[in-house]
Amino acid sequence: MATPPRMILPQTTYMVTRRTSERRFLLKPNKKIKQIIHYTLAWAASKHSILLHEYMFEFNHYHMVLTDTKGSLPAFMRDFNSMSSRAIAHHYGFNWPIWGKDSYNAVALITKEAVHNAIVYTLTNPVKDRLVCSSKQWIGSNSLNMEYEEPIHITKPKTFFSKKLPETATLQIEAPLHDNLDDLRPSIRHDVALKEQEINQAKPGVLGLALLLKQAITDSPFTKRVLFKLKPTIKARNPWLMLEAIQRKKVFQTQYQEALKRMQTLEDKVVFPAGTYAFVNLGIAISMS
Repeated sequence: MATPPRMILPQTTYMVTRRTSERRFLLKPNKKIKQIIHYTLAWAASKHSILLHEYMFEFNHYHMVLTDTKGSLPAFMRDFNSMSSRAIAHHYGFNWPIWGKDSYNAVALITKEAVHNAIVYTLTNPVKDRLVCSSKQWIGSNSLNMEYEEPIHITKPKTFFSKKLPETATLQIEAPLHDNLDDLRPSIRHDVALKEQEINQAKPGVLGLALLLKQAITDSPFTKRVLFKLKPTIKARNPWLMLEAIQRKKVFQTQYQEALKRMQTLEDKVVFPAGTYAFVNLGIAISMS
């Protein structure tokens, strides 16, 4: 069964997730791996006008909360995943794919509450996975200690990267939903601490960094991955907003399929619905003459 078309609209906030190949610990942090991640993330976000809000990289997957300002999420994900994969593989000296065969998962966050919850989930992910007691202890690439609108200049790694790429890239996180900068960052850190306390009380005991760092990059977790699990693409606690968003998605997919059929029959002046990434953002002709 073909994958349904994705509706990519500007000014949409997402939580994006992707796993490494076979869930291996290919993102195990060291100075060079973190530099590669930070540089490629900053470069791709700037290139595609993506506003980064928060991010967290564990040993075998990452989470990001971001806003796609121009409807370019697929291009951003393509460039970041491709560049980081090739650079990390080059660093290790092998030609394995870094990222898994599955595509990234992007969940549209349609309410302020959904954005906030996704941010807290992202920043507490190592605690939820029982790796550390506090995300402050996490040594992988993450945005917890960054401040909004305070840029960090990342030097291009010396090997692999083309001379055509800039020598430095600016990594910056932005406040989501135009919130008050003075109040938002302390509020998020407070909620992160509360969530960590809740997790630690419910599930005491962690693996710890000392044991984690002994793992080889070719290792993977003992826990089995849940296969064929439904992946949400929309998130909001308000049921009416969820129903409205789901209905918009269904209407989009219906209109897309109808337009595609008309184009395949060489009908003149076929118009695809708003959010059709492949035919609008990539400049593919949408009218036949």
